[in-house]
Amino acid sequence: MKDPSLSWSIVLIFGFLGWIGSVFAFIFNAIDENDRLIKRKALFWYIIFVIFYALWIIGMRKA
Repeated sequence: MKDPSLSWSIVLIFGFLGWIGSVFAFIFNAIDENDRLIKRKALFWYIIFVIFYALWIIGMRKA
């Protein structure tokens, strides 16, 4: 078994923190006070969520 790559481990951590952060940003920015979805903001934060989730998964596979 080889040691994990430092650079991919950093990508993994960055992806995980970005993924969690984007979920919180989605909750606080894409939902209004009446619990309705703000579509444009929701789409933006969903795309950010998917990007960081992909980085996290790729980092886990490569590290």
